[in-house]
Amino acid sequence: MPEGASISATSGVFTWTPSLAFASTTNRLTVRVTDDGSPAAFDAQAFNVTVVASPRLLSIAESPEGFFTWCGRFIRAERIAPSSRPT
Repeated sequence: MPEGASISATSGVFTWTPSLAFASTTNRLTVRVTDDGSPAAFDAQAFNVTVVASPRLLSIAESPEGFFTWCGRFIRAERIAPSSRPT
């Protein structure tokens, strides 16, 4: 399992916050579960985790009407001025 990854013993939820070293990589992980029976039974499931880089702010601009546009590597967002919102 990657450093910092964990699986909750009660819910089974997998969590991982990868470091920047993993940005733009695809990582093949295998989770294996085992019971405490005799003999012990187990199962495994492999899956891919693709880590994308954090968005980068490329530009920000505000128009005279109060709108602003934020352009990033993966996201483009616009704010609508309160007077321009539909009612």
